[in-house]
Amino acid sequence: MFIDIHAHAYRVKPFPKPWNVDRNFCTAEELIARYDELGIEKGAVLPIVNPEVYSPQTNEEVLEMVEKYPDRLFAFCNVDPRMLTNRADAPLDWVLSYYKDKGCKGLGEVMPNLEFMDPLVQNLFKCAEKGGLPVTYDGSDQKYGDFGLYDDPGLPQLEHTLQKFPDLK
Repeated sequence: MFIDIHAHAYRVKPFPKPWNVDRNFCTAEELIARYDELGIEKGAVLPIVNPEVYSPQTNEEVLEMVEKYPDRLFAFCNVDPRMLTNRADAPLDWVLSYYKDKGCKGLGEVMPNLEFMDPLVQNLFKCAEKGGLPVTYDGSDQKYGDFGLYDDPGLPQLEHTLQKFPDLK
């Protein structure tokens, strides 16, 4: 059995990315057609919520696609660490618990262009650990003008985060 652990899809085909019009996001139907071509039985759909990346979508949009194709897709939820109060004590654990109860299997793809050690990001990881949700993230070697969590060469911020949250997956 082949399972895709990292896919993106939109309920309605979104506007083309101007920097790469040949590689745009697909719909759930297009994703499943590709899975059929490749022999992939099921896939995780990860919402894009960070505006650095693309036009944000809701967790509910992904849950709707999964509800329509439960034998082929499963959901991750995604939360921008700046959500709610834009503070390091935002109750993101409540949000993550809500989506876990809706059937989301993990958190991700986390990719705001913030540092790993940013207090907002650390709060998100603390809440993910508390809720028992595994995390998928995208990394970056740039602090500005990109997407993904920034870390220094050698990934010391990631190392510190994993030491700080030993039960984070």
